[in-house]
Amino acid sequence: MALSLLLPILACLQILPRPVSLTERPPPPSLSLDPPPRLEYLLGEQVMLSCIDPKVGEVTGYRFYNERNGETSTSAPDPSGRAKLVFLALNVADAGPYICKYWRAKSGQEIRSVGSQPVSVSVLDPPSQPSLSMDPPTGVIK
Repeated sequence: MALSLLLPILACLQILPRPVSLTERPPPPSLSLDPPPRLEYLLGEQVMLSCIDPKVGEVTGYRFYNERNGETSTSAPDPSGRAKLVFLALNVADAGPYICKYWRAKSGQEIRSVGSQPVSVSVLDPPSQPSLSMDPPTGVIK
């Protein structure tokens, strides 16, 4: 009697996709910065992060993560097989280490890659503009 109850459960388990083990995960993508990495970027500067997987053309989508704030963006690959995260005007909240991951759809599953090496974005709020004054205020020098 107990076996007759287990057969429908076992039948269902055979059609479920099997879990992907960590050893089967795709290799990490590479993450780059444009302009190239430097110690600090200025507030309001344009910066672009580019993520690309080692086997171009097999990616379903990409995700960018700011390691302080979590997922920041999800996108499909562009025609070159990359994904780009563009900051048209950096602000202080954009600072931090970033990584990217990609995923592939296989047998109805989302197989996620290992994360890329982190790239750090530091944003410098430049000092205010200096002022110039003359003493005496008339500007006449004696």
